[in-house]
Amino acid sequence: SAPMTYDGGYSGHWMWSSAAASNVWFKTVWSNARFGSGAGCSIKVLCDNSFTLYVNGSQIAQSSDWQTGYTGNLNLNDGDVITIDAQDLEDGDHSAGLFAAVVRSDSTVLTTSDFLCTTVAPAAGWRTNVDLTGFSAPSPVNVHPVHRNATSAASIVLDLGKMAMAYPKIQLDADAGSTLQLQYALRYVNGQPQEMYGTGTTYTARAGPQELLAAD
Repeated sequence: SAPMTYDGGYSGHWMWSSAAASNVWFKTVWSNARFGSGAGCSIKVLCDNSFTLYVNGSQIAQSSDWQTGYTGNLNLNDGDVITIDAQDLEDGDHSAGLFAAVVRSDSTVLTTSDFLCTTVAPAAGWRTNVDLTGFSAPSPVNVHPVHRNATSAASIVLDLGKMAMAYPKIQLDADAGSTLQLQYALRYVNGQPQEMYGTGTTYTARAGPQELLAAD
């Protein structure tokens, strides 16, 4: 499938472990020979649901907002160890995903597929040593469907108020095969959903105007 792309030149695929798991640990080692100079880079990390990013054991960022995540400048040296603790609030069975990309001069030079991962909590010292024993390649197999469609960049917020139960009617004009995914949040901060508590059924659209009733 085509890679996801985000403003700033960040491009790549969402990944997770090949086996369903709520907690996955990701690791890669920066190589100037492989990725080029690490000076003047920036990194973007998104995770469904939350992550903590480290470089050489020092925490760089933490986020539980899968839509915003973290974007920031990062200078990397040959041999630097980048690790990410990723967590899915469900069981990691087609419900999760991690996106990570390092950009230099508006072009992605490292992405999620350059990491290895494990579902077993790593031994002490793993954040600072270059040993990748016990880690394996990530996979898109357990990635949530909403993160697989390279054209799924748009989102809208439906405020259902304080109702305990609501069935919004949604009208849309869509291309055949495009998908709509409802995700539910307990509250919003600065217009962004917080405290996600559930995911609705994925709706696959036909071509043209249509209407559906969200009854999850």
